Amino acid sequence: MLKVVQPNGREKKYVELNPDSNGPVVTYRPMKKNGTPDMNGKPVYLRGIAHALIINSDNQLLLTQRSRGRFAGYTDIGVTGTIEPGEEIQETAMRELEEELGIRKGQQGGLVMIALGFHVTKDAFISITTFGIRYDGPIHPNPDEISCADFIKPERVLREKRHYTALSLQPWLRLTLDKYPSYLIAKIRQGEKI
Repeated sequence: MLKVVQPNGREKKYVELNPDSNGPVVTYRPMKKNGTPDMNGKPVYLRGIAHALIINSDNQLLLTQRSRGRFAGYTDIGVTGTIEPGEEIQETAMRELEEELGIRKGQQGGLVMIALGFHVTKDAFISITTFGIRYDGPIHPNPDEISCADFIKPERVLREKRHYTALSLQPWLRLTLDKYPSYLIAKIRQGEKI
């Protein structure tokens, strides 16, 4: 555990870096008036997430259905994963593509960064970097993560009666799929083979 006191304007925050089962978490704790960390104060957790959208040559998006955990049965648009210690966010996206779908580096178009978003819960602040890739090869869903995967037209994503995970269907993506699906496809198609 790394403990650092860092200034934040006039207020100081107590910072802990905690590797856990879901990747590294940065914890900010409030400070007492005497300048020591308030270990009983409510902490705020910061976490980094990579999200990868996949399109095929028919300009369809890949939807995946979660097979386990609290989101079992929920739909993701693409794949998501938590950054691991020492890992760059692009590496996280590539690792998740391979772990969850069997897609290896070099088998798809290049990773294109599309958006940086945030998701806030009652005790966490999550940074989400969304990438897009082109891919026409076979999909091999990892049954420990994904029960099924299907490509569908972007225009149908919002019309389908599905339960989407909040990290997958972020507000910017909902708006883009609703109003500008061709922009999303064009942005992803810019990627070069890596």
